[in-house]
Amino acid sequence: MEFRAYKPSDSSAIESLFASVFSQSEGEQEGKLIGNLAKELIATTNSRDLYGFVAVDGEQMIGAIFFSRLTFACHGEAPRSTRSGGRRDEEW
Repeated sequence: MEFRAYKPSDSSAIESLFASVFSQSEGEQEGKLIGNLAKELIATTNSRDLYGFVAVDGEQMIGAIFFSRLTFACHGEAPRSTRSGGRRDEEW
């Protein structure tokens, strides 16, 4: 078994893997949806923002996991407060 970073050329095998696994556990429609989600994640995410790893046994892909960058804009500060009393200042 080989563990390695995914390659863009793995896209079809990754889509098939996710579709197969999720079809078995969640039904065919959900499997197709998740397979397509994996394919679109690879196709549309900047390579600097996507880390993917696969497990391959011979010619068969048997596992895959992806991590993508999470970004959000902060347009100000949300209200916040801390109740005083009951704790000493140095504990904070």
